[in-house]
Amino acid sequence: MHVRSARLVLVATAVAATTLSLAGPALADDGDRGRGKPGFSIQEAVDKARPGDTIHIPSGTYDESVVISTDGITLRGRNVVIEPRTADPTPCDEAPRVSGICITDEVLFPTDPEGEVEVVDAVRNVTIRGITVTGATGDGLVGLGTENLDVRDSAFKDNGGYGAASFVGKGTTFENNTAKGNHEAGFYVGDSPDSGAEVKGNYSADNELGFFFRSASDGEARRNVAEGNCFGVLVLADAPGPAADWEIRDNKVRNNSKVCADPSGSGGFLSGAGILLLGATDFEVRDNTVTGNVSKSEGPSLAEGGIVVRTGFGGTAPTGTIGDNRVRDNAPADLVWDESGDVEFDDNRCRTSLPDGLCD
Repeated sequence: MHVRSARLVLVATAVAATTLSLAGPALADDGDRGRGKPGFSIQEAVDKARPGDTIHIPSGTYDESVVISTDGITLRGRNVVIEPRTADPTPCDEAPRVSGICITDEVLFPTDPEGEVEVVDAVRNVTIRGITVTGATGDGLVGLGTENLDVRDSAFKDNGGYGAASFVGKGTTFENNTAKGNHEAGFYVGDSPDSGAEVKGNYSADNELGFFFRSASDGEARRNVAEGNCFGVLVLADAPGPAADWEIRDNKVRNNSKVCADPSGSGGFLSGAGILLLGATDFEVRDNTVTGNVSKSEGPSLAEGGIVVRTGFGGTAPTGTIGDNRVRDNAPADLVWDESGDVEFDDNRCRTSLPDGLCD
């Protein structure tokens, strides 16, 4: 199980698989909340809002975390920064980690670490627009049990977890956002068998992973840029569920050669993979430009190459199409396949492949 889900399960273990509902907002201590409008608290405005309300946040920096459990809330800002320096952990966090924005209501956590989170009451139709979250020790933004979460024109920088993440969600949209310098993936969709996720027009750089889709199915990633991460795009099955029906199209995935330690603690590294599909099925990877992904690690990397297709860790063989991509200057090869499963390579403009013969 991925480390972020493990953190969520640890939170659940403390409540012994009882239903979690919000008991109150996670506010900063009384006192200086930063350079936002004096007397204005984002959380207090959220608490007073009714379904369908739009909250226009005055420009400035706010030292608080924000929890949203009401349907239909829109947070809209311009030159608004959330920097939760002294805020308390949110219901999305395992203390002492603190995320900037948490969208959740009632979820039932399993006692079994491999079990599934049950959404009792989803939060629906929340929109986040024009907000920067930086310096959170947890995730910049995390949705847990949401439907139609829409995050646009926002930035997530230098956070201790993910930049923006969706767990057990349906219909999540991440569009025209920036994620830079986050300890884990810039953008994450996980534990979502019917995700319907749309990840479009985002820029992700200098993170552990640019885009990470784990045990999530039925999503699309288009017109994104992933550069300077350890890995560019990772679609991961068998952790523990399937990762099927992903369309990855028209993305630019370049120079993902940063070196990160393997979070599993194996002693290995993550470095030098552009688009990596591990046990993914029924995927379509088409019309992408994948260049300059070369590992710079001193030891072995979990995977290396431009577009890499392999059996999942649980034995799921990959199926899908790799077509019409421009893949150049990657090492050890532009296309890398372990020859498992049923994968079609068609009209890819590249120079090197393992095995030979995959380039046109």
